[in-house]
Amino acid sequence: MPRFAKAAVYAFSSLLVSACGAGSSSTPSSSGTSNPTSPTAGDSATGMAYAALTAGEQDKVNDVIASVDAAVAKDPSDGRAMFYSGIMRFWQLGEQIELPSNPLDELTEAKTTVDDFRKAQSMLPNDDRAPAFGGLAKVVIGKILSDSGMQTEGLQDIDHGIEIFPAYSHFLRALASAESAPDSDDFATVLPQMQATFDACGAQKDSAGNYTYVKGPLSSEQRVCNDEGIVPHVWEGVLINYGDLLLKAGKGADAARAMYNAAKLAPRFDKWPFASALQDRIDHADDSAALYADSDSSNDPQIWMQAGHICTGCHQDSE
Repeated sequence: MPRFAKAAVYAFSSLLVSACGAGSSSTPSSSGTSNPTSPTAGDSATGMAYAALTAGEQDKVNDVIASVDAAVAKDPSDGRAMFYSGIMRFWQLGEQIELPSNPLDELTEAKTTVDDFRKAQSMLPNDDRAPAFGGLAKVVIGKILSDSGMQTEGLQDIDHGIEIFPAYSHFLRALASAESAPDSDDFATVLPQMQATFDACGAQKDSAGNYTYVKGPLSSEQRVCNDEGIVPHVWEGVLINYGDLLLKAGKGADAARAMYNAAKLAPRFDKWPFASALQDRIDHADDSAALYADSDSSNDPQIWMQAGHICTGCHQDSE
């Protein structure tokens, strides 16, 4: 099995929206908890996991995995803890944090990640984020393992997510194809999915055609559309992704810079730890566009999902 660092596991982080959780939900889960990605103060296992993610404390990833696994062992019906078991493993795999040295052990971890998400989806039938996020993990890991069945399952899950939570799931559908070749049919789906994300959010453009920040408060269906929910920098994370994808699609430096500059409109942009990476993209957008346009695909710039921010790109906060 190839090392995950060489296999282009997506970032996230955006998920992660980004990819690693999307904000609070009023929809109850089957286990009686209201939201698998919104830990409460009294929920020590998931609370510790979410705190480590928000602080970007990669050195704690094995501890938090052990903690949520212990919570699952104590209560196998705890869908929140099961979901976090998958999330934390996906964070570890995606950002290359203290992975097992034996490739077979790494393969086991990858399969455990997918199994965790499958179980969480079954245990949390009313949660509107579980299908799309679990689906993204299946697509990413399925591509690495050359498992077409897992990839198909993942895309079907994301499509279901789009039906029930479009503002969140359209973005994850874009991420699922973002690393495909820019001239492929698969990559051709990416920009329409990104546009659908902003349409679902009701995002407006100013007179210059640039997106303006979506101010809250927002409905539950649009809770991932700004930084005023549980994800502190989802606005920045989505827009840095959008800019990169426009460059990869050959839409030019000006189109990409419009998205990069829109990321700066977030009210707490100064607390986003990746502002320097964004500025570097703005400064070198013309160079990046030229590299994508030449005939040598080996020199194409690394897009945000490849840069090791599968979860922290939207979740990590400097406070």
